[in-house]
Amino acid sequence: AADRALRAAGAGAALTPFFRFPYGETAPGHIREVNELGFADIEYTADTNGWKGTEGGMTVDRAVRRAVDALRPGAILQLHVGASEGRTDVLDARALPRILDAVVGRGYRVTDLRALRAPTARRRPRTVLPQGT
Repeated sequence: AADRALRAAGAGAALTPFFRFPYGETAPGHIREVNELGFADIEYTADTNGWKGTEGGMTVDRAVRRAVDALRPGAILQLHVGASEGRTDVLDARALPRILDAVVGRGYRVTDLRALRAPTARRRPRTVLPQGT
């Protein structure tokens, strides 16, 4: 039922084969369940906390700093497209251009997570952790 709902919401688009556990809270059994559904568990190395908004004490500068401080090979940064309930300022959208400039300026590149999944004759879902973890 959930799969049908996701496909309907995507207007027939293929599902991205990744799953991020809420709050980054995982357990081996939960990862196994997600893998059995055909998704790879993707963990992030840093969260900008931009979702907290200015009402939660965050600023664009702080969100950028959290991202920049976490840059290293294999880093996966988590940004949000919205703010938490009751908060109106979407900081990550405003921080993103500066974060991207910092990524490129430090010699890193932004890549599509799908590149982490090498094509095989038989796909086997797995947990994908950032390098160095």
